Amino acid sequence: MKLNEIYFKCEKCKESFLLNVNNIMSKKPVTIDNDVYFVTFVKCSNCGKKHAVQIDNKETLDLLMEYEKLFVRLSMLRKKGKNISKKDNEKLKEINNEIKVRRFYLAQNANNKTMKYLEGSTSFEDTFKLCVLK
Repeated sequence: MKLNEIYFKCEKCKESFLLNVNNIMSKKPVTIDNDVYFVTFVKCSNCGKKHAVQIDNKETLDLLMEYEKLFVRLSMLRKKGKNISKKDNEKLKEINNEIKVRRFYLAQNANNKTMKYLEGSTSFEDTFKLCVLK
């Protein structure tokens, strides 16, 4: 296994599969307890079961946008050979940690609750289960 390879084990068919762009589904808006979240799913390449692996809300998406802007700005400075201040590096780490913590609590609060979402014009209900990537 290479360092950047991530495998996922399907809870339905028990098949382990390599995560890639073909089985990671983009963030879908879902409703849980009348609140809107954005859930990223992985789809089992063997049986097609969808597993929720990440949950966001407006606040985590805003933090993610802030992180990405700062990351790009610091990357451009590095590319130009300029030094990055300790303060900027710490800010980047701080935002990243805040995103992780908030996503963890969102997932804990949503765990085992009913989520509703659309695929095309079809409405679905499923139970949000906290899945952990290995």
